[in-house]
Amino acid sequence: SRPPWVTDTVPYGVGRQLLADIWYPCTSDPATLKTCRQSHLIASEVIHAMCVNFNVPKWLMGHMALAKTNAFIDAPLDQSAVGSNGCPVVIFAHGLGGLRMQNTSLLEELASRGYVCVAADFPYDATLVVFPDGEQAQFIFLQDGPTAVLPQELLAFRRRCIQHRAADLHFIRQKLADMHANPADSLYGALDCALPALIGHSYGGGTVVEAAQSGPASAVVMLDGWLFCNSRASAERGVDVPLLSLRCPTFLNDRDEFCFSNAQLTDLLCARSRVCESVVMPIGHYDFTDIVWIAPIIFRFFGLMDIKPSQRREVHDFVVGSVANFLDRHYPTNVDNKGHKLEPPQCASLSLERQDPPRLPGLLEDGDFEWTEAQLKTVKEAAALVAKGEEAWPSTGSVLLPRGCGLADLAEQLQVFMASHTLESIRRQLAAQLAKLGVYFPDEESDRLPPQAPPGVRRQFVRADSASEIGGLYPP
Repeated sequence: SRPPWVTDTVPYGVGRQLLADIWYPCTSDPATLKTCRQSHLIASEVIHAMCVNFNVPKWLMGHMALAKTNAFIDAPLDQSAVGSNGCPVVIFAHGLGGLRMQNTSLLEELASRGYVCVAADFPYDATLVVFPDGEQAQFIFLQDGPTAVLPQELLAFRRRCIQHRAADLHFIRQKLADMHANPADSLYGALDCALPALIGHSYGGGTVVEAAQSGPASAVVMLDGWLFCNSRASAERGVDVPLLSLRCPTFLNDRDEFCFSNAQLTDLLCARSRVCESVVMPIGHYDFTDIVWIAPIIFRFFGLMDIKPSQRREVHDFVVGSVANFLDRHYPTNVDNKGHKLEPPQCASLSLERQDPPRLPGLLEDGDFEWTEAQLKTVKEAAALVAKGEEAWPSTGSVLLPRGCGLADLAEQLQVFMASHTLESIRRQLAAQLAKLGVYFPDEESDRLPPQAPPGVRRQFVRADSASEIGGLYPP
């Protein structure tokens, strides 16, 4: 049983449970495996519940229940794969709306190399969790959450969520340690739980960073990890264990203010971490998962798959090979691991940008920076709403521009996106870039518009009288 989810004042999911799968190296004896049931990727009851909950025709998703994996349920452990310290342990974290089985092929590959891998559904963050007793935990986002959570609390809300998720990973590690110490358990004495490796996709990437900063870990792998909810202070801190970052050039195409800072925060985290290997891959966010194999037509139609079907094998082999190679080299007790060491894989059809460490000089030295189109678009739209006196938090500018925000206040908030740049550098660049868009700020001292502002332009920003008026969503 886990603590309630979402807020401290509004209990949600009291007695919350975690549903997990475990992959481990099993016997390869054909006669023994014939007595075991081969695992399906997604259970038919889960597919059925998803169709009902999301009002999707069963014929559109029903075939997913037919997809089988390479794993066998309750197959005997291959004792020859257990080293003197036990099998190295990997814990996987999915993202918002993800599922514990979304990267099964990766975890199967690691299990075949001697790792014991665990993936759990995070209730209310997963697309849908169907427990063995039929109880369900459906995905909840802000608009469906408790009424006590207001839009302007979104970041603080997701910050609490990521702390819950990191605590869940520590809980899983403890449960594995209990299994390791239990003579009646099939994995008795087979688990090296002291320092697990952590792998996360998207929001799960931020989760494993939080977990590595708050508890034991041997290595961290981010598959296009989302760090916005970890806070800039978390990125500044880095991680003290080896870090592998495989990511896209932009996060979900920099579609909003919650995404377009991600590359900068990821680069900052990598630069501040003790050991980091980073590769930028020209693929899409969901191409890191197995959805490209089970329903390519559907997911391409909904814009969730960027690569061509002909590229799936090469991308898959690169991602899996990179992760396996990284863990083989950095897991502390892998001297007994029987897996073969991989050379750093290549991906011939993609132009890869290897960064080691990523953009370190640009992150740690003050200087000018270039604003992305998404950043300028967000600021411009929010500025227009502020100019009209809008009191509602605009969907495209809610994080950047609370009503009544002045240039200095805006620069201070934007510093979360700008790594180690000084406030003065941000202010100077912000004013220059927005002037090109016809947006002008009053002077901080005189409260007058700058002389280059055209005659008759409306003053679009005024200084706030107090910090409470400035607002701001960034967690401490």
